[in-house]
Amino acid sequence: MALWATIMAGGSGTRFWPRSRKRMPKQLLALIGDSTMLERTAARIRPLVAPERTVVVTNGAQQKRVGELLPWLDRENLLVEPIGRSTAPCLILAALRIAAADPDAIIVSLAADHVIQDEAAFRGCLEAALAAADPQRLVTFGIVPRYPETGYGYVELADPILKHGDHTVYRVARFCEKPDRSTAQAFLTAGNFLWNSGMFVWRASAFLSVCRRHLPEVVQALEPYAQVPARSLESGLMFRYADLPEISVDVGVMEQAEQVACVRGEFGWSDIGSWSALAEVLPADADGNVSRGELVALSSGGNVVDAPDKLVALLGIKDCVVVDTPDALLVCAKDHAQDVRRILEALKSRGRTDLL
Repeated sequence: MALWATIMAGGSGTRFWPRSRKRMPKQLLALIGDSTMLERTAARIRPLVAPERTVVVTNGAQQKRVGELLPWLDRENLLVEPIGRSTAPCLILAALRIAAADPDAIIVSLAADHVIQDEAAFRGCLEAALAAADPQRLVTFGIVPRYPETGYGYVELADPILKHGDHTVYRVARFCEKPDRSTAQAFLTAGNFLWNSGMFVWRASAFLSVCRRHLPEVVQALEPYAQVPARSLESGLMFRYADLPEISVDVGVMEQAEQVACVRGEFGWSDIGSWSALAEVLPADADGNVSRGELVALSSGGNVVDAPDKLVALLGIKDCVVVDTPDALLVCAKDHAQDVRRILEALKSRGRTDLL
């Protein structure tokens, strides 16, 4: 049984404006170190997944850059969606094509823009997930929560299914939508709720079987394209995608599936969903300032600064985000970093599409 990987690399990364743009979203940026998020994700699984069994799903605007970053990627394994329809159609398309090439395939499905600091621990969790992915069961990765986060969904664990090395796999009792603060604190106190990471392991046949029951219209629409040459895929899918529901794999598939398991993971995971989240994964100075670029911070603390090409001086500034690019400067409070997309809406209303 061969292990395949699907990497979802088509997001818009709106919360990382102005560094992130339509053609250069978060996953195509080197926000941590010298490698882009996409390159780091592909390298993370390289010890377990052969290059010819890696499938990347992106969009037309980002296709060229993805190919440049991953020159080893088989052109037939670079799938281009004509429009975004969230994660369920994306993963169904990839699974159909993988199953056509390898009916016995088992797939690890990953987002291209996650940070994992302990990659050896992640691969240990992945091996446990592979052991749990039987012909009917879908497996997700749950992250031990570090604080009562309201921006993530949660997974409630039930009884343990198996132990693989140092890792335990549990039956999933339910998926929980993003909670309010008090509910998130209750989850944290209970101890059997994990952050839903959005990373999965499943046999292609098991995943498609569940999708045929719960999203039959999506499978039926995409099945004819299981073996269409990649160069013709985007144009062929154009009209099909327009009629597909925009639905996540969590809501459309995982919450509906009868057999779902979860690997409890502690490997330094973050989806760095906003500029403020960089403080979790980059080193800070004594006052809690995080900077990409030269920073002089006086009587200033808790700031996130991204200005690789110029010195930034802060005086009496606390808990702010500063991002400098050649054509735009962002300054916002850290607790408003999740709302950066509102700036894009304002730019659209002003006709400034050149800055999107």
